[in-house]
Amino acid sequence: MTADCLIDTNVLVYAVDASPANTSKKRAAVKLIESTDFGLVTEGIRNSVKFRLSYWDGAIIAAAERLKARMLFTENVSHGQQFGAVTIVNPVIA
Repeated sequence: MTADCLIDTNVLVYAVDASPANTSKKRAAVKLIESTDFGLVTEGIRNSVKFRLSYWDGAIIAAAERLKARMLFTENVSHGQQFGAVTIVNPVIA
């Protein structure tokens, strides 16, 4: 699987921003999000509930699973922890 683009979380924040000053940013963010892979979002939510993680950690694990990655380099989840075929590797552990 390949991706044509990724959406930074800042864009997600604009999508729910109620500030009148950011109306045009909100419109653009919502338009981008409408083309998001909701299956991946749903898997991220399931992971966060199942493994008691933040949504963001659940989402990156879902993305790693979708891409068939065997390792996920992050310092946000315990080193060595396994989620399906994905193993967490903390790159800053000495």
